[in-house]
Amino acid sequence: MQAALLYVFRKNAIITFAFMGIFGGMFAVSSYNLLELFRANFNYITSYGVMGLIEGGIRQFLELVFYGYVSIACYILFKGCLYGLLDRISRH
Repeated sequence: MQAALLYVFRKNAIITFAFMGIFGGMFAVSSYNLLELFRANFNYITSYGVMGLIEGGIRQFLELVFYGYVSIACYILFKGCLYGLLDRISRH
């Protein structure tokens, strides 16, 4: 895993730049409107109580938490690509 990340971050500038775009796009898609969905889920659960939890409020909350972690992972990979490119530029 570490070798694959080093290959993406430091090997070839074009590959790093391409992966940077992919991870940036994945971050945007996975975090789009996430806060509003959390707010809607919270309002649903507080409005319907236990019935809202049984009807899927817990499952949706866990899915939103998962998408939050996916979003964070994509952002970290994006920043890794950025620092790899900046390190390459500063060496030249």
